Amino acid sequence: MTESKFLFFSFIYLLIDGIKLTQLNMHTHYIIGGSKGMGLETAKKLVARGESVTLVARGEHELKTAKSKLNALGEVELQTIPCDI
Repeated sequence: MTESKFLFFSFIYLLIDGIKLTQLNMHTHYIIGGSKGMGLETAKKLVARGESVTLVARGEHELKTAKSKLNALGEVELQTIPCDI
């Protein structure tokens, strides 16, 4: 399975299964487009479970805003990477 298909199916699994992520424990999750929309919502669910998250998005200001929202949800390792992929 290609990585992009894996990421897509991981996201769908998050939505359908209500965040029972037994196979995703203790990893750093890279979320492309993580500063808003579905990416941010996925990050919120992962942070609520105590998972480490790295957000990748174009807007540095939006990344800072998203990071502050996620920091309010829990104490986990959060990183941001401003990047235009």
